[in-house]
Amino acid sequence: MIDTSSAIRNITVIVVAALLLGAGSVASASDGDFRYWSEASFLVPIRDDWQFKFEHKFDFEDEARRLGYQEHDYGFVYSGLADGLKMSAVLKVVHAKTGDREDWIREIRPHFNVSLRSKLLGLDLSNRSRFEYRDVEDKDAAWRFRHKVRLVSPVTFTSWQVKPYIADELFYKFDSRRFSGQRFYAGFYVPLAETIRLELFYLWYLYDDDHWHDTNVLGSHLRFTF
Repeated sequence: MIDTSSAIRNITVIVVAALLLGAGSVASASDGDFRYWSEASFLVPIRDDWQFKFEHKFDFEDEARRLGYQEHDYGFVYSGLADGLKMSAVLKVVHAKTGDREDWIREIRPHFNVSLRSKLLGLDLSNRSRFEYRDVEDKDAAWRFRHKVRLVSPVTFTSWQVKPYIADELFYKFDSRRFSGQRFYAGFYVPLAETIRLELFYLWYLYDDDHWHDTNVLGSHLRFTF
């Protein structure tokens, strides 16, 4: 039988640790704005151990009043090497507005991912490493590495079967050889149907764009698995 109080205590410890990790950089960051992210993803089986994935994200900036960024992912996921291990090759197409520009800037961003799921202190643990090649319009292409750690409660709450989670993601730029950002997530999953799951989350995003900024994000993500 799962010790609910122990699981909640473990989550609390990890939340505090993640917040302390970013505390040193927050002092130099500018006051954050507010955004809303609307996401949807689809996993479609192709054959044994292979899936086709497509995902869309819309980022509403400027206190969530205007669409300023969108991503569209298309790729393949393979899970046949080992239990809990997944690899994927994905092409991401990004359209973004920067500053006061009204026209969209395009970015082509292929990325390769390795994800491993395991257990930590009774919690579901996932580690995802991503290498991405960023070819932004009117800029030099560059490589970036991202690593995301996520902990999900093994316990569900309420009749809605809610599962809370926390996650932390770090960004590293190879061209400048330095860390360039961090995202801290806190949210929960709600199953809506056998193949549909809703994710609601808060995200604090710290990033370096000439100087440090931070952004507060509320988001929703509908996940369809067929």
